[in-house]
Amino acid sequence: MDPRATYNRALADQEAGALEAAARGFEATRSGTGTDGEALFRATYNLGWVEVARAETALDQEPPAALDALQRAADWFREAIALQPEHEASRRNLELVLRHVLVLADHLAQRGEEDLATRLIKADRGATDPADGAGAGRRSRPPCGTTPTPPSQPVAPCAPLPATSWRCSPWPNA
Repeated sequence: MDPRATYNRALADQEAGALEAAARGFEATRSGTGTDGEALFRATYNLGWVEVARAETALDQEPPAALDALQRAADWFREAIALQPEHEASRRNLELVLRHVLVLADHLAQRGEEDLATRLIKADRGATDPADGAGAGRRSRPPCGTTPTPPSQPVAPCAPLPATSWRCSPWPNA
């Protein structure tokens, strides 16, 4: 099957909250990309987002599982950076994920001093640079992080890949 079609199906699964199906689809995209570096990058980047969503799901009931998912997300964002070093959204998301890893690991070590949600919110607020402006949040779906956002705002997963083009439609064709 065409890796771009597999990617687009995985992206739809991710948006529908079907994280296991999305992960399988992004992994299939990665293994079938051949010379399609854009599909490889986007699948890798979105695997980071799958792990972030898994962490969010596990956070209240199983904080250690959330920590594991955040560490996997960091690994995926690192790999995305290796594939496209100039991609700022990957760097920003790696920074945020690592900040959350530290806060969660510290919380698990200290348990009980302050509730975890409050600590995570404080970690995000401490990283915000007011000079950066309001920016777009994760829910606004900018194409692959092309819209500037402050460091405390995660950048959206990549948009669907067109079947015949090398880039998303909002991007110039190569």
